[in-house]
Amino acid sequence: MPIGIHRFSYSKLYVVAVFFGIVRATLLFYNNPNLVMNFDEESNFRVAMSNHIGKGYTYNNYPSKVRKKTAFHSSFPIFTYEFLIKQKIKKKQWVVFCNLASSILLSISIVVFFKLCKYIFIPQIAFYTTLLYCIFPSILYYIGTLFWYEQIFLSVLVFIVYYLFKLIAVGKLNPLNWLILSICAVVSSLFRLHTLPIILLLFFCTAIMLALKHQIKNTLILILLSVIVLLSHVPSLQKNHALFGSYIISTQFGYEVLQGHNPHARGSWMGDFLKPDNILYKYAHENINSLDSLNEYDEGKARLKLSKSWMSQNPLNDLRLEMRKLVLFFAPFNFEFLPFHHFFNPINLIVYVGFWIFILLLVSKKIKTESWQTLILLIPIFCSIVLTLLFFMGARWRYYAEPFMIIFAVRSFQHFYFLYRNKTNRCTQPMTQLQRHQ
Repeated sequence: MPIGIHRFSYSKLYVVAVFFGIVRATLLFYNNPNLVMNFDEESNFRVAMSNHIGKGYTYNNYPSKVRKKTAFHSSFPIFTYEFLIKQKIKKKQWVVFCNLASSILLSISIVVFFKLCKYIFIPQIAFYTTLLYCIFPSILYYIGTLFWYEQIFLSVLVFIVYYLFKLIAVGKLNPLNWLILSICAVVSSLFRLHTLPIILLLFFCTAIMLALKHQIKNTLILILLSVIVLLSHVPSLQKNHALFGSYIISTQFGYEVLQGHNPHARGSWMGDFLKPDNILYKYAHENINSLDSLNEYDEGKARLKLSKSWMSQNPLNDLRLEMRKLVLFFAPFNFEFLPFHHFFNPINLIVYVGFWIFILLLVSKKIKTESWQTLILLIPIFCSIVLTLLFFMGARWRYYAEPFMIIFAVRSFQHFYFLYRNKTNRCTQPMTQLQRHQ
């Protein structure tokens, strides 16, 4: 019987959503029985505690043991931890809350991802695409079951893309949809700064498409929402201005650019680059005068200047490094904190290859798509690749691209399936006619 004859039953989708929500909750608590936060958030919590006890937003610098001002990571998690400290909410309680929120949001995102896929596929194919989303290695295990806020905000990004799809396709959102979209956009960008360019670019491109359709009201609302997202970072800017005299969101930029552009870079993350025995630590100290006497903001600027100098003097080496980053981005390996992350994962491979097949089909005009759908789905992938080329290959921002690469991969496989089916039908048609004459 042809695909699509039967109506799709949502009951099995809800069963899948609940099942994988339970799986995530189980693995989150199993992988983290002591209910600790990851090292970045533990560091942020110490900075929050430092300010709470009157020492300001400072940390104990390693290896000098001197307390230094810091705005290295996003400020909003630190504000959140200050609130928890004041309310005497324990870290373990916050971890439990985040684990449960992550699991619930995953379950909801499974349903929303299916609805997103239905704009592109018939329900049955949308369901199988959603299953691939559920079992994709980084979502199911390698990032999705660790205490990283990325696994919460990937689900939120799926919500954002779905509502933008709905806005373009239907031409309107109800007030509740607008409220959910607003909260998702603001909270995502506050907790994870690398979602900010993704969200703003999504809003910008959607606003242009709506304007071309003469949907002025929706265009203005999206512009207003973009402004609200930017204004939500004002407290962070004010805090960092008080610390360093400059309106910056973070001091981290220069550090990460140098980590991705130096003679010792290999295109991947170097977690110990601030330790004295690390080769990048030595390189920075050899090329930046009085580095240890600089504050964090000035050190970030000095590192950025050093990386620019190296890039300008070694353009071919930098180009080779960028190509290596791209290869690593599409290599079928996973986030390095859990066992078997170096395993050559066939699911990653199938999706990444399927994505590139889609791109080739699209460029060669062998596949027909709705241009607005393709553009919206490509934006998280594009931004993830830009972050990789700018810094290094980070599985935590490739994570934001993977749900949408899944959709493109399935679309390319669907294309070849239909070609095969049509060819088979043409081959069997003469025999059918012959049988009728007999």
